[in-house]
Amino acid sequence: MEITHKDWPDDWAFPATWTALIRISIAELEYDHEAPEPEQPAKKGMLRRLGKG
Repeated sequence: MEITHKDWPDDWAFPATWTALIRISIAELEYDHEAPEPEQPAKKGMLRRLGKG
């Protein structure tokens, strides 16, 4: 794939063209990996609030 960008910087007397060539590859999925189920957080102990008085 070719990407071209045309630009005319303010301090240049003429326009410039920038060109880049890139390659795109297609891969075949060899196996399907599912994410494991998240673990449930450990249950916390009972906390007690002491009131004033």
